[in-house]
Amino acid sequence: MLKQADLVLGDFEGTINPDYPLSGYPLFNAPQSVTAVISDAGYDVMDLAHNHILDSGLEGAFTTADAFKEVGIDPVGVYENPVRDKAPLFIKNVNGIKVAILSYAYGFNGLESNLTEKEIANHLSNLDEKRMKVEIERAEKEADVTVIMPQMGVEYRLEPTDEQVKLYHKMIDWGADIIFGGHPHVVEPSEVVKKDGQ
Repeated sequence: MLKQADLVLGDFEGTINPDYPLSGYPLFNAPQSVTAVISDAGYDVMDLAHNHILDSGLEGAFTTADAFKEVGIDPVGVYENPVRDKAPLFIKNVNGIKVAILSYAYGFNGLESNLTEKEIANHLSNLDEKRMKVEIERAEKEADVTVIMPQMGVEYRLEPTDEQVKLYHKMIDWGADIIFGGHPHVVEPSEVVKKDGQ
């Protein structure tokens, strides 16, 4: 069913690092074979900006992105080379429509303490408002549609927090057209916001 869609976005909350064993909570690591199954299901883009992306270290973030690239799925939210500030925005052409996809994580379960500030800034996509604003404003200029996938909120809470709503509205003001929030693991209400009469 997913294969019939023009664009399928996913969120992979874990890592794929062959140097680490298969593991579940609290540090998730899967074998590379999962990517073939995910690809066969029809996914086109995989969001890696989440609180578990450092579960097998920064190298695990890179090997996870590489594992998806190898099966033709575009990863977003992790930057190896070029680093975040020098990387082009991820823009996918979907039937002639340029779709920018950006993703951001609220944090990394404290595992970011193992990295330098420079490593975090260069390789991960966090909820740094100044940087998000620049990237989203760029996306609005370079793409026809801008999709944002922020990971934040409270797990299993059925309503978004005030912080989520406030930040999502800022993202809309900066140029976001669609926001798919993640992290609560439940379906929270959706909202349609009119902007510029649309």
